[in-house]
Amino acid sequence: NGERHREDGPAIEWPDGYKAWLLNGKRHREDGPAIEWPDGAKEWWLNGENVTEEDILRLQRKKDKEEIAIMLDDLFDI
Repeated sequence: NGERHREDGPAIEWPDGYKAWLLNGKRHREDGPAIEWPDGAKEWWLNGENVTEEDILRLQRKKDKEEIAIMLDDLFDI
């Protein structure tokens, strides 16, 4: 369909250091900024929506808690 997409790294990397993570053509990254500019500026995006760094950190904490709950459930499942 021609949309840029990559799940294991930036979909776009320019020689000047610009990097962009895209999923199905939309800016998206759950574990860091979706855009990294050569001057060090960063932008956070989820499913094409601009979000804050705190939104990303909150998502990571939620995922961590869910993974811990699953591991504990598996550990004590008899």
